[in-house]
Amino acid sequence: MTDRIDVTLGGRYTEETKHFSPEQYIAADRTGTLTGPGGTSCALIPANNPDCNLILPPDTATTKANEFTGSASIAYRAADGVMVYASYARGFKSGGFTQRIFPPEPVIPSFDPEFVTTYEVGTKLELLRRTLRLNSALFWSDYSDLQIILNDGVAPKVRNAGKARIRGVEVELEAAPARWLRITGGLGYTDAEYRALDERAAGITLGSALPNTPEWTANLGASLSLAEGPLGELRLRGDWSCKSGHYKDAINTHLLKQEGYSLINASIAWASPDERWTVSAGATNLTDKAYLLSGYADPVAVGVVEGAFSRPREWFLRTRLRF
Repeated sequence: MTDRIDVTLGGRYTEETKHFSPEQYIAADRTGTLTGPGGTSCALIPANNPDCNLILPPDTATTKANEFTGSASIAYRAADGVMVYASYARGFKSGGFTQRIFPPEPVIPSFDPEFVTTYEVGTKLELLRRTLRLNSALFWSDYSDLQIILNDGVAPKVRNAGKARIRGVEVELEAAPARWLRITGGLGYTDAEYRALDERAAGITLGSALPNTPEWTANLGASLSLAEGPLGELRLRGDWSCKSGHYKDAINTHLLKQEGYSLINASIAWASPDERWTVSAGATNLTDKAYLLSGYADPVAVGVVEGAFSRPREWFLRTRLRF
């Protein structure tokens, strides 16, 4: 718009169609809940399931989405190295089908798209003769038709069962106090809560925590150039990050709560004078921390809670050639 004001507008129209034709059969009934031919119990109507061995009807289900989503932002350069901005955007996550089913059901289960409208204001600063870059942002996101994973029988099912709000603040910095030193860091605070739930969200209340949404996140890293000469450059890198406690499932299962934890990585690298060759060695998860990546709980129908844990401490050796 002017030398100091930029305006960006965007729009996207999405037309999406998905089909699902289930071909899932019961090879053997070890649950005692089904019957064979001529029996009196059958999950699907006999015309569609005469042998009582179909998981879902032999039909084709369809979901459609025809959505226009847009975005807008304005940025103002208040001074050299000082910018403030505001943005708006709307997006959606596709709908689909729940395909892991048991016991059999008479209708193919599907779910609709999830929508989010997000707002953000922030600053981007370059200070101290451009040796310090400091970015900050306040964000607010409203979710509707929230896709929530909950158990139904012995299998998880995705349902559009509520609304949620996520808001918070993020601060990032990058500093170069000396030619041989680079420092990066970040701090984030997130306030997430359900705003509305319906009867399909059984087991969740407005006071439940959203899964995989830690309240606090932080990171800090440093890169040092230890030696630079005609034989190349020797570099040392270290990183630290942490997350506060959070749950891995929607119903906030106690055994699937990951307490706060920190991770440390480190590496050393040599680069040739022309940067064509790089050789590096290092280690990840130096403290050998075991933390949950994901989890699943069915305490009622099956009585099981399971989780997938992180990779342990590992070391690596890499060689890279640019050509």
